Amino acid sequence: MVTKRKRIKKEVIQLGLNVKTAREDLGLSQSELGNPIGFDKQQMNYIEKGNDCKASVYYELAEGMGMAFEELAVYHLKKK
Repeated sequence: MVTKRKRIKKEVIQLGLNVKTAREDLGLSQSELGNPIGFDKQQMNYIEKGNDCKASVYYELAEGMGMAFEELAVYHLKKK
């Protein structure tokens, strides 16, 4: 049985991958996406690797890519 903690970690990892995929699809570098909201390349790499961060960060990143958080959350489904 998958515990709640493991399920949440899996979802956070997927969000990070979605950030990376969407950013690359838009032709943006980590710096181009992160700098306007105060994140450097190292912090963007941390987020894209699926490390936990505040939900507000994902909302800001989604907005920076011209999409709603809900679109970012399911971005991987668009790629199938």
